[in-house]
Amino acid sequence: MVTPEKRLEPLQLFYKYHHRLPTYREAAKLWRIASTNAVSKIVHKLIEQGYIVKAPYGRLMPTRQFSALLLRGRVPAGFPLPNEEDVPD
Repeated sequence: MVTPEKRLEPLQLFYKYHHRLPTYREAAKLWRIASTNAVSKIVHKLIEQGYIVKAPYGRLMPTRQFSALLLRGRVPAGFPLPNEEDVPD
């Protein structure tokens, strides 16, 4: 099962090029889903997680969290470890 966070990347790319979020039918094509009902469920999860909001007139709008960089893994903090070739014999 694909998580809502995985569904976010195609939306971010769409927003980058079109300066708006896709309609439900456009989102269905992006996610390769046949049902707009399934799109609605995913959109509601993204709303619950704070990535998008529904404007009073029904249009979907991105939040600040939507544009945040997605981190891929962790980098250890602290001082760098020396390379084996940097250590004197």
